[in-house]
Order: sequence, then structure tokens, then C-alpha cells
Amino acid sequence: MMNIIIPLVSLTLLIDINFWGSVYATHFAIPYLKKTKGKIIVISSAATWLPVPRLGLYSATKAAVTSFYETLRVEIGKEVGITIVSPGLTESEMTQGKFLTPRSTLELDQEMRDVEMSMTPMMPAKETAKAIVNRACEGAYYLTVPTWIRSLYYSHAFIPQVLEWSNQLLIMPRPGSTDRDTISKKIVEVLYGFRPCLQPGKVEYPDISDNGH
Repeated sequence: MMNIIIPLVSLTLLIDINFWGSVYATHFAIPYLKKTKGKIIVISSAATWLPVPRLGLYSATKAAVTSFYETLRVEIGKEVGITIVSPGLTESEMTQGKFLTPRSTLELDQEMRDVEMSMTPMMPAKETAKAIVNRACEGAYYLTVPTWIRSLYYSHAFIPQVLEWSNQLLIMPRPGSTDRDTISKKIVEVLYGFRPCLQPGKVEYPDISDNGH
């Protein structure tokens, strides 16, 4: 199932962007940050502990990012502050429906977005950025936004079977159905009128047509 959204041929691309992109930048910035008592803000993901079907490889790269910076904080934390951010659904290109295809291209797929994200509340980008800056200035080790998603972390820690069952029920198709025939997508169809309230700030992509090209 994991090749539905992120095929194995795209794994190298994901690692280069999500992991090495952060590591290389940090490597060259550390000497300056040590001199200036600077801070590092790490954008990880709630997907590192929230098992979302079809996003296993993406989640794995973000988990690697979290592990790397937790270790780095042990090594240089007295000189450089490190805040690890684990956002849930935040207004971005990804949450608006951009996915990697089997051809390793980035294309718009609004229907698959509805399958994966349904009517889950989405935090506006400006609010997310403000919360991140505030917590980093306070020297926080971790930040999870939006606030409501923290409850899912406790569910993962204490009743993981319930969280797993919920994601299977909502996001996984029934036997004999297509990968887009899910309860999560049906919820969108029924509650579509509430989307502006739950998922504000829809981003339009004038360079991409409705069929993703």
C-alpha cells in the first residue's frame, strides 16, 4: 500500500529534502550559531507518531529528522537552542493536495487529499508560524500544533490500538474498493459546506490544472 502515494523510487528524493536538506544546512550553520547563541527550529511532523496510511515513507523521514536533532541537542544544547516542532495539518501545499507521483513529480490531487485528510481541522500558516517563533524564543524543547492534536499523542501512547483502528476504519478502503473509496472522503462530501471553517486558507495553484498537470 505504501507505493500508492509515495513510491519507493521517490524515497531518495524524500530523504534528500526532508533529512539531508536540514542536516547540511545545520552543519554549516552550527559554528555561527555557537558564537551568537542562536537557535534552531526543526520542522518535523506529527506523522512521526501518528500512523497515517500511505504516508509511511514520509513519516519515516520526519522521524529521522526528530531523532537527529534530539541527539544534536544532547551534544550542543548548552550552546544552541533547539526547538522541535511537530505540526499536524497546517496550511501548506501538501495539505492542499500536492503529492509525489510514481514518476517522482509533484502533482495536485485534490481527491486524494480528501481521502487522506478528510475534514480534519487545519491550522492557518500565520498562526502556526507565530506559535513556533514564540515557543522558540521561550526556549521550548518541543511544540505540537494545533493544540487539539496533542490529545492524539496521548492516545498513541496509552491506547494505540484505538488510534490504529480509527485510521484503518476512516482512511483505508474496504476489500474490493478503490483506494479512493473511503469513509474519510465520504465525510468530506457530506460536510463540504463546513470546510471554510475547519480548513481555512485554501491555496490555489494557477500553474496546475484540475487533472494535476
